[in-house]
Amino acid sequence: MQQILGDYQDSVVTRDLLRRLGAEAFVQGESGFSYGRLHALEQSVALDAEARFHRQWKKFPSASL
Repeated sequence: MQQILGDYQDSVVTRDLLRRLGAEAFVQGESGFSYGRLHALEQSVALDAEARFHRQWKKFPSASL
């Protein structure tokens, strides 16, 4: 579970950075297309991590209180 959550968090941070870099490139008159493509790949990573989390959560033992 920890690895899956770490993968998801890494993707969130990376997507934010790529968005900012793409916007900065655009402001400087450069193409931000590559940043957008990388953002899309990271979005796919996040969706995969989310799906893995839900599958593992179903198997996670519940604590008896």
